[in-house]
Amino acid sequence: MNEMLTVSGQEFDEFAAHYFPRATELLILAKESCSGGMVLGENLRCSIDYAAAVWPQSQEFSDEPGRLEWLSPRTAVPYSKIEQYGIYHIRARRRRPAELPKNALPVMGNRWLLTELIADGLTDPRLEQIRLQLQGQARQQTDQPAGSTPEPWYCEAFGSEIALEPDDETISGDYVQLCANHLKNMPARMIGVITEGAKRYCLHFMELCKEAAGEQYDPGEFPPVTPETPAAEFVKYFGVTSMQIETPEDEHIPAYRLSGHADWEPEHGLEIIIRGDRVLYLGGFDGNSPWWDYDPDDEWNFVNGIPQD
Repeated sequence: MNEMLTVSGQEFDEFAAHYFPRATELLILAKESCSGGMVLGENLRCSIDYAAAVWPQSQEFSDEPGRLEWLSPRTAVPYSKIEQYGIYHIRARRRRPAELPKNALPVMGNRWLLTELIADGLTDPRLEQIRLQLQGQARQQTDQPAGSTPEPWYCEAFGSEIALEPDDETISGDYVQLCANHLKNMPARMIGVITEGAKRYCLHFMELCKEAAGEQYDPGEFPPVTPETPAAEFVKYFGVTSMQIETPEDEHIPAYRLSGHADWEPEHGLEIIIRGDRVLYLGGFDGNSPWWDYDPDDEWNFVNGIPQD
């Protein structure tokens, strides 16, 4: 394997400044695979969680969960070689200590900048034991009864903890897990549609308020953004806190409603409707369903007109 990450430039320099300069070699047990990332300029900000680690030189073992983060060019497949429950020999730089939000998961305090994949297909008895435990837990989740719900988890793409809320106790645990996994592994293309929609929503609403308020308009009451602000930066001004799941019309298609707050519109907040690989709606909260059809000319649906293919 022995593959280096080759991203460079200002975006990487700003990203890497949060990490210590010295790299360390580790064996890690990947808790998940990587299928995408958050758009960051010309790159994708990618990450995976790992369950445990071994330092090869000292043979020190830690079952403290952590997170690997890296930048990948938007034109590249972002390390699809990292597979769930695989054991990898890596080189990485530890993140500098920083104050974390109260709802942050433990992995947020143990983050590493991945710089090199040295080898894969490895084994270690301590990591193998953790792997067996994780695989057993995954089988139990797959077999969970109708109405059971996975615990809330921290969503890296939106920087918030998301609670899963099935609308009906008869919705199967398998389907809830399907939707949760869909959001957790959402492709960068869909995240880009959401951030672009949020940008349009914010700027449109601010302009309406400016027209209505006239000389009384106070820009300090709104996010400090302009049409030139990159869409990815609007993530700082909204929060997704819950996923509502309705009784599915097709149990093979993940479909759900995301809801949360928007700094520019505290009254109606934010609602995002997802079905399969499409963002169907983004705007103020209106109790929409992921199984509805949406008017392509609705000016208050801020993903209308954004390419999604």
